[in-house]
Amino acid sequence: MPRTISTENIIIDGIDVTLSWKSGVRAMRIRITSPDAKVMATVPLRTSRSQVMQFLTSRSQWMHRAIEKVKSTPRPLPATYSDGDTIWLFGQSYRLHLQHASCKKKVIYISGDEIILTLPPTTTVEQRRHLLHAFFKQRLAIALDVYMRDYTAKMQCLPIPYRIMSRRSVWGTFHPATRSIIFNLQLIHVAPAYIQYVVLHEMTHQYVAAHNQAFYNRMSALMPDWRQRRRALQQFARTHPII
Repeated sequence: MPRTISTENIIIDGIDVTLSWKSGVRAMRIRITSPDAKVMATVPLRTSRSQVMQFLTSRSQWMHRAIEKVKSTPRPLPATYSDGDTIWLFGQSYRLHLQHASCKKKVIYISGDEIILTLPPTTTVEQRRHLLHAFFKQRLAIALDVYMRDYTAKMQCLPIPYRIMSRRSVWGTFHPATRSIIFNLQLIHVAPAYIQYVVLHEMTHQYVAAHNQAFYNRMSALMPDWRQRRRALQQFARTHPII
């Protein structure tokens, strides 16, 4: 797996770029983070500084355009877990409907295009968030089980254990030392086709650690349209609120 050796910040055409010198990567790459529009560049460990400066300078106009695009993208507000909130579940929008009950028991279920949450009127925002996250985690695990069994059979590999956690920046992480995967709870938002893409992506890392041509070839063999799914997933993440 790629490993960060050192980091530094430089200014290119007025742009603050964070350089990460890494072992285990073969090419220089640039990404713009959302929603803060920070510029992050990954550099192979033995790349000369003149090569780095030449590469970044040649990409300065693209970086300016990408930064403006991120900054101009409307930032959705996070869910407040209040009555009437829009909650996304597997790519479909639902209206959150709070029903107050005198008993202490909390119940959550889906009815039509609503997610019904029955709970005492004194319940706090944090308690509602915890209840919804538990519900989402249970639903997401059902989908993950289906896709992981499917690709375990297609790859003819041993089952891979996984956990679901709230993450800020990645959809999934494969850990080679434990041969396990952590999936982002935020996947509950997105359409099943995008969840399927993330599952295949992380399971492919058991064979190829880096994002190189061998990795992409394995992805394409089982999911020819994975690039389109990845782009759609990135677009969804930019325009929809987190849970």
